[in-house]
Amino acid sequence: MGYILDRSLKGCRLTHRTYNYTRGQRLPVQAVAASKLLVLYVVFSKAPGGSHTIAPFLEFFSHIPYPDEIRFLLKLGIAAASFLVFLNQFTKQALLYIGASCLIIILWSRLNYSNNQVFLALTLLMIGLHHRGSNFWGARITVGLLYFGAGLNKLLEPDWQTGQVMEFWLQEDMQVWWLGTFQAIWESPAIFSVIAWLVILTELTLAICFLIPGLLKRGIVLGLLFHSGMLVATGGVISHLFMYLMASTYLLFVDWPAPGTWRIHAGRMWLFLKWMDFDKRFHWELKKGRWLNLIWVEGKDSITGFKAALNILVHSPFILLSFGFIYVLFIFGWP
Repeated sequence: MGYILDRSLKGCRLTHRTYNYTRGQRLPVQAVAASKLLVLYVVFSKAPGGSHTIAPFLEFFSHIPYPDEIRFLLKLGIAAASFLVFLNQFTKQALLYIGASCLIIILWSRLNYSNNQVFLALTLLMIGLHHRGSNFWGARITVGLLYFGAGLNKLLEPDWQTGQVMEFWLQEDMQVWWLGTFQAIWESPAIFSVIAWLVILTELTLAICFLIPGLLKRGIVLGLLFHSGMLVATGGVISHLFMYLMASTYLLFVDWPAPGTWRIHAGRMWLFLKWMDFDKRFHWELKKGRWLNLIWVEGKDSITGFKAALNILVHSPFILLSFGFIYVLFIFGWP
């Protein structure tokens, strides 16, 4: 069983429903989409790093012969497994291989370690281990612990408490464009301490939201706002990676409707959305006019206008993957 967003004009609420599994897959459709987005990250970032320096976390790895050859084979296998994920063939096995290989390469050399690489590897492993009836609770708890660790680390650091870290990052390191204007309005040096504490409290709040299932929807909304705000605040210097990884992972916690469950009443100006609905997720009724109305086939509730368009975009795997491809190109460039 899992959670899906049951949307109506009165708002959104999480309801309990069996996950919609894709044809020929042993993964829910939202997990297939999330997996492809994460594998795009693997491919374009050349995860999990390029260092062949032997600086293992476990001494065992320093005694393995032919390390360069073995790591080359592991990465060759990652490329082949990534190809299988996009072909929808042996998806779970491919994800398990990619996640395990990434962890092995990280354990082999400390220089390949980063928080986002470890999180990526663990998430792929947990998707690969998914079985019918589970609701990705392992991934949800991992996300919650990630935010908790980030918030707690800052909370216990004196330089974060006083705002000195934020002062250095914003003023000296990143030299963000908005700081001068903000300081002209509020000249107090406490501005950096306030920003630091906002970050700490937000991360700890996100941890609570993801660790408590009933607060999951609020956590997803807050997380998207937080990472988007960090992108704006830093000019994208440090936040693109986690924005992409976390937004992709959030997809695991929201189910898509079964094909044909939603009826779309739309004007012909929205025909391009129908073209992008390759898996026939929606039942389209195009008529003259410039309106868009999203209706549950089995109910009378409806969503109109921007909200309806947003629902279609969010629940279209092709659109999500296209956006993800453009985003990783922007972050990493062509591999």
